[in-house]
Amino acid sequence: MIERTKCEAWYIVAIRSPAAVAESCRRAWNFSDELSHALWVQFTVGSLLSAAAGHPTIAVDYDQFMLDPSACLYRIADWLNISVTSNIRAAVENFATDFIRRDLQHFVGSSDAASPALPQQLYSVLQKAAVAEKPLNGDEFQVQWQTFIPQIAAFTHDLDALDRERRKIFAKRLYWRSRTAIRDMIARVKTRSAGWIN
Repeated sequence: MIERTKCEAWYIVAIRSPAAVAESCRRAWNFSDELSHALWVQFTVGSLLSAAAGHPTIAVDYDQFMLDPSACLYRIADWLNISVTSNIRAAVENFATDFIRRDLQHFVGSSDAASPALPQQLYSVLQKAAVAEKPLNGDEFQVQWQTFIPQIAAFTHDLDALDRERRKIFAKRLYWRSRTAIRDMIARVKTRSAGWIN
């Protein structure tokens, strides 16, 4: 659609620690670490295609954003060449204080030492680019990106098997949610029926 409308698209890639993602996926969906890390690589690589195609792209680290959302938003505005007016400043501060809450961040990863080498290395490169505010479509990142391509192909070769695991987990969760919903509905019908009879 963007190509059809001939818009000048600028992309912001949100990144997060692989260890934090794996822990969140384990808590929320009981994913294995192997599945979580493979999905992290898959989605991260997918989000970087805009940079690989030469479009203006920067990375924003999720943990940095949660820690200081105002600073991150001002950096994004500067990158987009947006003049920060008093109205924009007020909106940013309202967003940072009224919407962003610490309880939105369910897990904070302290270390990625337990993550496989590829997610660790790719996240490290992206995080450094985010901190230094370097564009991902620049020459420096592009050179680093090329070194990751063979590793990515090897890392995701079992993605089909892992995707089957993910689908199985979601199907099981959906099944139990459906059973719970049906049970609740039956209980409500019985309660209402008892009221009508009385």
